[in-house]
Amino acid sequence: MNSAGKPLSQFSAQVKPACTPGALEWLDDRRVGFVCQTDPQVRNYVVFDIQTGSAARYPGYWFQWSPDHKSLADVKLDVKFGTPAGENSCLFLNGSAVYPSGCDHAKESYSHIHTFRLPVVWSADGSRVAFVEKIFDWEYLDPFLRYFDGEASNVHYDLVIASAGNAGGYAIGSVAAQQVPAWQSNSRLQLGDVTYELNSSPPSSIP
Repeated sequence: MNSAGKPLSQFSAQVKPACTPGALEWLDDRRVGFVCQTDPQVRNYVVFDIQTGSAARYPGYWFQWSPDHKSLADVKLDVKFGTPAGENSCLFLNGSAVYPSGCDHAKESYSHIHTFRLPVVWSADGSRVAFVEKIFDWEYLDPFLRYFDGEASNVHYDLVIASAGNAGGYAIGSVAAQQVPAWQSNSRLQLGDVTYELNSSPPSSIP
């Protein structure tokens, strides 16, 4: 509606009946978005174009817009019954999977599991995101995989920097992995007591 309270238009989108809508937010003068939650680990971010009435939906678990509201970071989880806490995580930017490679396809094994530690933090120019992840292998104690009990091995942590066309990172310790990365500039990142200069010491590929 306009400032005088006159209704101007009304739109609808196909979402599940059990959806619990979150707060509306203006992304710009043309787009309005909100999170539609169906259960604790399944959400959709819905974007309305108020001029055309069209709606775009981005399924995922956690969402964060870039500072200019042009790029949406979306973390999805590969949810399987009986998997260890921290199912395989996948980073999407504007609906395209960017990290780790092939993460938009469900894994058939429990080796090299990527678990992101939220939040994912945007650089000020909206070109890159940074976050901490844990990578590990998992083995169930029950040979029939019926229970959650098991143990992790080959555990390591990385500070990940990802963009629409590239992803890399720096190996970090378990103490640093508890910190939240903070951008000092578009090419400088702080994690705990350590500063990372992305131009002079670029992030390496993560195996």
